Amino acid sequence: MTNFKIMGNDIQHLYVELGPNEKIYAEGGHLIWKSSSVNIKATTGGEGCLLG
Repeated sequence: MTNFKIMGNDIQHLYVELGPNEKIYAEGGHLIWKSSSVNIKATTGGEGCLLG
C-alpha cells in the first residue's frame, strides 16, 4: 500500500513510500532525493520532446 506525506513549509515536497512493483507518475520538476533501490524511467509520454 502506498503511503505519502506532504512535507515542508517554504518549499513543499511529497514524500512517497511505494511497495514492491508499485509505480508513481509525475510531471517534470525537481528530484530532491531517492533511495538507491528506486529506479527512474523517464519518457515523453508521446506529447513532445524530453529535452524541450
